[in-house]
Amino acid sequence: MQQTSPSQAFLKKAIQGNFAEVEMGKLAQRNGQDDSLKKFGQTLIEDHSAANQKAIDVAKSMGVTPPEEPNAKQKADYDKRAKMSGAQFDRDFATHMVAYHEKDIAGIQERGKADRSSRRVCQRPDRCAAKASPDRKVTEVEQDVQSLKPSAWYKGGHAAVDWAEAVRGADLERAWEISDRSLQEYCRSGVAKHAGERHFQRIWRGEPLEDRRVLVRCYHGLGDTIQFVRFAEPLRRIARKVLLWVQPELIELLRGVDGIDGLLPLHDGTPDVDYDVDIEVMELAHALRVTSAFVSGRVPYLRVPRSSNDQSALQAPDSPVSVGLVWEAGNWDRRRCLPPSALARLHTIPGIRLYSLQQGPGREAANAIPAEDIATSELPSLAATIMRLDVILTIDTMVAHLAGALGARVWTMLHADCDWRWPKTGSRSIWYPTMKLFHQPSSGDWDGLLEEVATELTRFAPAARY
Repeated sequence: MQQTSPSQAFLKKAIQGNFAEVEMGKLAQRNGQDDSLKKFGQTLIEDHSAANQKAIDVAKSMGVTPPEEPNAKQKADYDKRAKMSGAQFDRDFATHMVAYHEKDIAGIQERGKADRSSRRVCQRPDRCAAKASPDRKVTEVEQDVQSLKPSAWYKGGHAAVDWAEAVRGADLERAWEISDRSLQEYCRSGVAKHAGERHFQRIWRGEPLEDRRVLVRCYHGLGDTIQFVRFAEPLRRIARKVLLWVQPELIELLRGVDGIDGLLPLHDGTPDVDYDVDIEVMELAHALRVTSAFVSGRVPYLRVPRSSNDQSALQAPDSPVSVGLVWEAGNWDRRRCLPPSALARLHTIPGIRLYSLQQGPGREAANAIPAEDIATSELPSLAATIMRLDVILTIDTMVAHLAGALGARVWTMLHADCDWRWPKTGSRSIWYPTMKLFHQPSSGDWDGLLEEVATELTRFAPAARY
């Protein structure tokens, strides 16, 4: 019987590890609560899916039959965490992934000592082999570990729960005290600034902002930028200059935001501007130690650019009540998405006309609701369209933040385990005074939520006629 060489055994183990991490990444997106942890899950999926295909190709070239699934221990680890959700899942997942990756580092280092040829095959071939040395591979995995260790979910993850509960309850003073402790721990960890995936980076390290040229980096989603750009104006009161390094599609819309001295299109390189201090846009609230009253008082802070008013896809609604719909978000948290067929019940409400603002693959479902498709990918034109509609009915996505920042009437539909920025119960949010929240009565119950929405629309329609 032909014996398996150490290199072949290492390769098989690597392939099983890749399968395991892809499945863990998917689980993080389904069961996790923290946005950054979900994004870490997406990174696992992308990295290990690509790496595994290369590893499988290498195995076949060596005459090795590659495994087709994780090993028994990895399956057991998955099954254990599949029963968890929310903050409990976040804490356990982060702790598990830190331990797993630290073991990965040790294994790679030991394997490198034992057999130099093993450097050509690792759990992420695209990060080593022809492109880099084994030391670089170790460095990449170490960055993954460091991105999790200082976070609030890793060991003692109760801090994340406390912070989220404080924000949900509008107790921002307590939230910033928790953030202070988290930031101190992060700085002590020695994580290099601007290292690793951007959405895991903590940019601001507590540096003073007064009389400084401040570069605000926008490293998260469009909705996150829209939500937190309100703090540019109070930042400008104390800073000498405020520059925003922002997603290109937002630049035209943000030109009218108070407090911004310059807008630079975000790209993969380094910013082409001089600055004294930098900070990520979502860190501004903590750095400025804003209060809940201050947050609510900043709305509206976005305005429709004059050039966009004539470009709206909706010029003059011909019904008493016009309702703009969004039912689908990105793939990284599908719990936010509702089936468009569930919205059909709204079509029967007298005096209501439905319009679709949905972008992406879900756009083609508008006719089945039915809703008139007036969607546009240009955000200034979308802003103009939103202001011409009576109600925006949307899931938790960028459109909710855009409508709220404009001061439009927006009804936001939330899944049962909603994001930290929204309260678990109740219909009001400190972030957007013109927003009304609708919560799933139980996990996955969009029908129950839409029954409440239909009742509210039925009450609203007659009043809107006068």
